[in-house]
Amino acid sequence: PCSGLTYRARQLATLFEALQSSLPATSKSRYKIHIVTSHDEAHPRTVYDNAKSEKQARAVVYARVKRLLGRDSIVIVDGMNYIKGWRYQLWCESKEARTTSCVVWILFTHSGETSCDFILGAANLSVLNRSM
Repeated sequence: PCSGLTYRARQLATLFEALQSSLPATSKSRYKIHIVTSHDEAHPRTVYDNAKSEKQARAVVYARVKRLLGRDSIVIVDGMNYIKGWRYQLWCESKEARTTSCVVWILFTHSGETSCDFILGAANLSVLNRSM
């Protein structure tokens, strides 16, 4: 809680939408942008208090991600990724769908600024345009 994951997920989605809007209409087709949250009304953050309910909640997130993965979509998983096996499972699923994957780490500095502020602020949009 209060780490800014949901805020950053929305910020990334907005950035991708803005990038697509700035591209000429004759360029590649638009990507569908999806944010899959690891918590909702059916799975509040308290499901991570014990292993059994956490496993069930992760299975729901995994199924949602699996349904949305595709060459015409960008899927942002808004949740904790501290389990290496969980990251690997999502990576394998992205490879199965023949898509690219990336993990964004959000680190806090002593000044209160997150490293993500620096990365997103310094991002070269031409590099992002080439990857889309």
